[in-house]
Amino acid sequence: MADHVLLEAGDDLVRQLSHERETVKAVLELVWNALDADATKVDVSIERSVMGAVEKVVVSDNGDGITPEKARTAFRQVGNSDKREGGTTPRLGRPLHGKAGRGRLRAFALGDHTLWASTARAADGRLMRTTIESEVRRRTTWRIDSRPEAETAGAGTSVESWGKQSRHLDRLLEPKAATQITAALAPYLLTWTDVRVTYDGQLIDPLTQIEDEEQSEELSFEHDGESHLFRVRLIHWRTGSERTIALCDAASAPVETIDASAEHSDFAYTAYVVWEPMPRHRNEVPMTTMCT
Repeated sequence: MADHVLLEAGDDLVRQLSHERETVKAVLELVWNALDADATKVDVSIERSVMGAVEKVVVSDNGDGITPEKARTAFRQVGNSDKREGGTTPRLGRPLHGKAGRGRLRAFALGDHTLWASTARAADGRLMRTTIESEVRRRTTWRIDSRPEAETAGAGTSVESWGKQSRHLDRLLEPKAATQITAALAPYLLTWTDVRVTYDGQLIDPLTQIEDEEQSEELSFEHDGESHLFRVRLIHWRTGSERTIALCDAASAPVETIDASAEHSDFAYTAYVVWEPMPRHRNEVPMTTMCT
């Protein structure tokens, strides 16, 4: 029997997080969710209509999945995520990245309907298949259903979003989309070389795109009367026009990005500003202080 879970968040916040212009960021949030579940394979597929428009986006992975117990708590609130303070994944010990449980809401930037289907081992030891559904008209209500799964089934999760008519979805088909995803995932993929991410049939491989790389010694900045240490990792890209500053956690996973395209430069680059407490200071003064 299915449960209906009411999200404990205002509809205005939900609307903001599901802003339709943030399509590439929405895909990235779902990819990070998969990596936080210890996935080693993540595939982003884009289904097109007969006219070539984006019809459905599917993000699938071979991670540990979402248990029925986790589904009923994780889809009940936004904010105060156990991933906000960082930490590592339970099985492989990789750094956690999630942004306070917002990825599930950003999925509405990709479609008016969302379906999460996940296989995981429940608290009682059984392998369970859990589906979580919602639609934009009732985006604070989630229908959750669980049933036993065959022991031969593998763990993992797929997220499907469809039914949105928006020109902003076309950005997912532009070459720049793969470039942005490569830049965001580069430090992670360069560290965890067993992870494979594909986007619309293309393997995301930063090694083939890097022209040069530089790393600073430890630097410092002052905030609230205290000195804080950080470092900068600069990657020069072979192609594209990407010029961004990525504000990162200790694992070099971007928390936020700053568009630096207004600064004149004859090369494409991403500057990763690495500071361990970064996730706790999203949208706060220290971030701008470090870049001035």
